[in-house]
Amino acid sequence: MRRFAVLAVASVVFSLTAKPAGADTTPQLSSGPAPSATPTAAPAAALPDPCSNISAYVSRPSVSSSVCAVKSGQVVLETGYSSTTTTGAGANSTTNVPQSFVHIGIGPRIEIDLTPPSAEIMNNGITRTPGTSDIGVGFKAVLGYSSRALYGFGVSMTMPTGNAAFTNGADTYELILNGAYTLTSQLSFFGTAGFASLYGTDANGKPVRFGSFVPSTGAAYSLPSNWYLYVEGANLGKASPNAGSRGLVDYGMQKVCGRVQFDAEVGNALNVVNGSRFHYVGFGASALFGKN
Repeated sequence: MRRFAVLAVASVVFSLTAKPAGADTTPQLSSGPAPSATPTAAPAAALPDPCSNISAYVSRPSVSSSVCAVKSGQVVLETGYSSTTTTGAGANSTTNVPQSFVHIGIGPRIEIDLTPPSAEIMNNGITRTPGTSDIGVGFKAVLGYSSRALYGFGVSMTMPTGNAAFTNGADTYELILNGAYTLTSQLSFFGTAGFASLYGTDANGKPVRFGSFVPSTGAAYSLPSNWYLYVEGANLGKASPNAGSRGLVDYGMQKVCGRVQFDAEVGNALNVVNGSRFHYVGFGASALFGKN
């Protein structure tokens, strides 16, 4: 489940327990994959480009964002499906598809990101609520890399185009700082620090803008035949001005087949917020288009 999808789920959970309907207050932003391993040693004057394959570009299924930007003239399309079950207060199940995310390379180490709306269905056992999520735009850039480390940043925003049950209710904004470090030819670490400006209602029902810090970090392990495993921990920040933060652990696998990558993942909220918690399962596929 990509970063924007996990954050959106956390907000929908909160919306069912502590605020009026139609006020999902976390942004649906660009999100992140477990990075593939990069070479561990190379002459300083001839470092290999770590951003040269689909596994380096794709932002799903982890919460952290990928560091690499798609090369100019290339496009990466991500798609996926998730099913989330919320227990406790506001118990429900929610599906989300196709979770599209588009990376468009526009220059050296720079890409534009587009998040089209997804179709969502929420079912609490009595009422079935269909709708669509907000759209999002952004860009991402690689700032630099060495034989082991890779780092960059991105900015994104969402616009309140979704249906009442699945929209943020106003524009939201986020600055993300991304990094990855290769320890061995098989083991690498990755992480993202997000600083978001969100919108929601306070304890008195008054709409206000508020800030939220969303850090995530994890490890990826490469296996033979282009299989990858990852595990990640994240703090999803605040879903509203008065809500506590929610911890999350997610883990999954990826399989790279040339210019196509498949993934599957599961995730669990670590703590109860406003009487509820959630877990989810998901899977997806991504493809790289354009010349190398």
